Amino acid sequence: MKIKLKPYIEIIYGNKNSILYDPSKEKIYLLNKSASQIMALLKEWHTKDSIITAFKKFFAHHSDSIESDVIDVLNFCKTIGILTNNEDDNFKLDFLQNIEQYPLKRVWCELTNNCNLKCFHCYAEAGEKNTQDLDIKNIYSFLAGISKKGCKELQLTGGEPFLRKDIWEIVSYIKTLNIDSIEIFTNLTLVTKNDIKLMKEYGVKIATTFLGPNEEIHDLLTQKKGSFTHLISTAELIQEQEIQLQAAIIVVRQNEKHVAQIKKFLSKRQIKYRTPDDVRPVGRGKNENICPLNCESKRTTPDFKLNRSTFYYAQQFNSCWGHLLMMRADGKIILCPHARDFVIGDIKQQSMDEILNSDLLKKYWTLTVDQIDTCRDCEYRYFCEDCRPLAFYENTGLYSKMPRCTYNPYKGMWNQ
Repeated sequence: MKIKLKPYIEIIYGNKNSILYDPSKEKIYLLNKSASQIMALLKEWHTKDSIITAFKKFFAHHSDSIESDVIDVLNFCKTIGILTNNEDDNFKLDFLQNIEQYPLKRVWCELTNNCNLKCFHCYAEAGEKNTQDLDIKNIYSFLAGISKKGCKELQLTGGEPFLRKDIWEIVSYIKTLNIDSIEIFTNLTLVTKNDIKLMKEYGVKIATTFLGPNEEIHDLLTQKKGSFTHLISTAELIQEQEIQLQAAIIVVRQNEKHVAQIKKFLSKRQIKYRTPDDVRPVGRGKNENICPLNCESKRTTPDFKLNRSTFYYAQQFNSCWGHLLMMRADGKIILCPHARDFVIGDIKQQSMDEILNSDLLKKYWTLTVDQIDTCRDCEYRYFCEDCRPLAFYENTGLYSKMPRCTYNPYKGMWNQ
């Protein structure tokens, strides 16, 4: 009886090892070299005997173990249900989309570069600069353009967004667009009770940053006495109104020993928080004196996204900044908050249609892991979370390996 792998089963080849991926179950299986070669044969119709014959031609010096090896692999395939003997089994899971059809995943709109704090890590290098804010007409042009491109998730950020007197006018305009989720990233120190009332009215989500579990550490890192007290009191008022609140934890040298305390503090107050993120070498984050001594986000064990949409997306687009977009406070269009030097357009000089259809944007969006040094030889490459800005700033190369990954695909080992 002839058998083959089901049409949607994927084999990803690395330099030393390979992986079998079953997208219907969203599971991966690590393969050694001989198992991956048997799987390669099973991409076509074969009998058990024809596979054994083919292997004996290539590995005559191991002829004693070939038959048992093939039987072991076939039994494994049957156990996990990836073989078919049906000639009409042409079912194919297909999640690929053309680049013109794929919507924007997430967009940031930086409303101002002014801020009443001066956080150690600030990627935008925001502060009390009294710089001229972007004209609201330019902001509306950007927002209309991203809505047309299918944006459903938008974050208004800064600087401190609540330094703009027209922030609720901007939110009101966004509500006329087809954008589902609006989030404001704020330090919460300038938010009034009326602002909280409007948050509730417009269905706005709130994000903020906790830099310490107490006033001493948080105020040290914001360089503003009383910022922690304001943050806590405003957060409590927001929670009372059942407005969605989420916290970011940025890890720097001055708070890295207190991360567990920060998480405990937030959990006790029922504030959801994102995975703590080591400061990125962008803006004031370039200061070596705030770089953590122990990297919280270093990847030392397999920790991947196994969902099939991510797998197929990573083969066509960059898993980091693909279909992301951000407008800086000066009107320059970039890819994300950490990619501040990767300018792809200017809302003051170009239309959004021109920017979104530019060859430069498509080049960055389609910079796949298969173009990245070392990563292209890794069997895990389509499941891995990339960060091109981090690779660029820490390794000084757009095509360099993600610096916080410790996997060596040439040895098939972690912590190398």
